[in-house]
Amino acid sequence: MRPTFLFDFSRVLLFPEDKDYKGGLNGLYSKLSQKPGFVFEKHFAFNEPLLSFLKENKGKANLFIFTSGQIQKAPEIAPRLTAIFEKVFSAEDMGTHKQTSNAYLAVAKKIGKKPEDIIFVDDNRENVDAARQAGLNSILFTETKKVIRTLIQYLQ
Repeated sequence: MRPTFLFDFSRVLLFPEDKDYKGGLNGLYSKLSQKPGFVFEKHFAFNEPLLSFLKENKGKANLFIFTSGQIQKAPEIAPRLTAIFEKVFSAEDMGTHKQTSNAYLAVAKKIGKKPEDIIFVDDNRENVDAARQAGLNSILFTETKKVIRTLIQYLQ
């Protein structure tokens, strides 16, 4: 059976170029993209190693995103995601919050998988804990290489 991987977006698949920036990427994008001469690549960077790994293994796993807001719909972002992921779920669109276990149960239902058959990756401990409470196998994102090593184990 193919594993099902569910990823957070901000600070897992996309990072701010300013390493000292601590706020949310949705707000940052909204603010910066309104300025004349906005160049996406000057302010944001995709997690290229992780995205490349996922693209290479696309046929071996079901790939989804579960994010909080709307940045994934930006024209600089959406085409990259649709080329790799089957669907992107937004807690905002679903009227829920990622810190609640019910949010993960709802996503599992939409995906058509049992929670225990989903591997969730997020950089926020509260989200990881909520997903675990819902029965998902959850990984706290701290560095790309560690996550890839863990995902490889699920692919074998």
